[in-house]
Amino acid sequence: MLACQASFDTNEEVKEGLFPHEYDDSELELLKNLGLERNTLIVDFEAPIEAITLNINIYTLANDLSWHVIGASGISLGEDRDVMDYLSGNISLLLKEDYAIDCHINSGGRVKFQTEKILLEDEINASGVLFLENKKKIELEKEIPIALMVYNSDSSLHRMTLDYYYEPESLSHYELVQVVTMTFTKEKL
Repeated sequence: MLACQASFDTNEEVKEGLFPHEYDDSELELLKNLGLERNTLIVDFEAPIEAITLNINIYTLANDLSWHVIGASGISLGEDRDVMDYLSGNISLLLKEDYAIDCHINSGGRVKFQTEKILLEDEINASGVLFLENKKKIELEKEIPIALMVYNSDSSLHRMTLDYYYEPESLSHYELVQVVTMTFTKEKL
């Protein structure tokens, strides 16, 4: 997995938000050489000063159209903010062939977790992956989708956006739907 540290000029005012990582040429070449350019996401983040905790949730869409947690972790500055003054860093995702997802959080330390592989009854003939592509404002206490993956046994895919996380009925025709969200909160873990 490519490990990159978010870098920001300390002389400039910090711009809060989520940002798709801007790969330099050597990072892109490494991803291509490893065959990871289409199934890897790195999101850099600069949280509002009020945020002390980042939670990551990975979900699948259940038959009743509710989101079922298949993986979760988080980091917290704690109320004393001993390690850092505010949450900043990056999260990286690696999508695997067995529908497992590896997640790495890098922010004043590192946390890694992964989901279990998922066995599907039918062969998948179509899949779509949508990653965060533009800067996204961080709203405290609100889940922000950064990745959406859909899989189907027939060859049909429909246009989708990350906001479909908030409208799961729009995704009901897929056999497997996964989403990764980030939530920044004022509460410690």
